[in-house]
Amino acid sequence: LYIIPVEAAARDGAQLDQPLVVALKTRDPEGFSGALEPDRVVSRGPDEIVVQLTGYPGRQSGAPASWSEASFLVDFDHADVVALLDDGLSMLGPDPTTEEWMQFTHDRVDEKGGAGFEIASQVARRRVGDCTEHAVLFTALSRGSGTPTRVAVGVVLVEVDDGIGAFGHAWAEVWEDDAWVPRDPTLLDQLPILAHIPYGVISDEGPAYSFSLFEVMGRAVTGVRVLGPDRS
Repeated sequence: LYIIPVEAAARDGAQLDQPLVVALKTRDPEGFSGALEPDRVVSRGPDEIVVQLTGYPGRQSGAPASWSEASFLVDFDHADVVALLDDGLSMLGPDPTTEEWMQFTHDRVDEKGGAGFEIASQVARRRVGDCTEHAVLFTALSRGSGTPTRVAVGVVLVEVDDGIGAFGHAWAEVWEDDAWVPRDPTLLDQLPILAHIPYGVISDEGPAYSFSLFEVMGRAVTGVRVLGPDRS
C-alpha cells in the first residue's frame, strides 16, 4: 500500500452511502481507461480520467483457460504451494469458499512488507509480504482449488475518519457468476472498502512478468478528486 493524495468535494459521511464519481490523475489515461469497462469511464483528459463507481469497474473480458493454469508467477503446482493448499483443504474441507481462502491467506502472510513482487511459491515458503504477496498467494490457492483467478493492480478507495483515503494496492479478481469480482485478502476486516479501481491485470505471468507489471504501473494514479456521489 502507498498513499495517494485525495481531494474531496465534500467530506461528510453521507456521500459514502452512494456510488462515487472520481477523477484520477494518471500519466496514461488511455491505457488506464482501456482497463475499465467503457460505460464506467465518464470522460478522459490529457492527464486524468473520470470514473463512476457503480459496481466493479474492471474490464470484463471473460475467463480464458490461462487464468486457471499454473504459471511462473502463480505456480500453484510447486511443492511449497501444494503443501499449503493441502493444509487449507484439510482445515477448510474439500470445497472452501472464496471468503475462506481469503481468510486463510490473510492469516498466513505476515504483513511486514515484501521483497518486490514475489512468485507464489516464494510467498508460501517465506510467509512475509505486503498486498502483492497476499494477492499472488491467494490467486495461487484459488486457482489450485479450481477457480479462475488473476492478479490486479490499481487504487483502492477506503473509508477513513475524515472521509475517503486512497492507496496504491494489489488484489485478486475471481471469476464468479460469469464476472470478474475483486477479492482482497490484505484488507480483510480492516478499513471499509469503497472501491477497487484496477490499472490492469498481470497478463503475462511468465518469467518476464515484471514487464507486464511495469506496463500496468505506468498507469499509476498520483491524485484522486472525489467529484461527488453518482446522481445518474
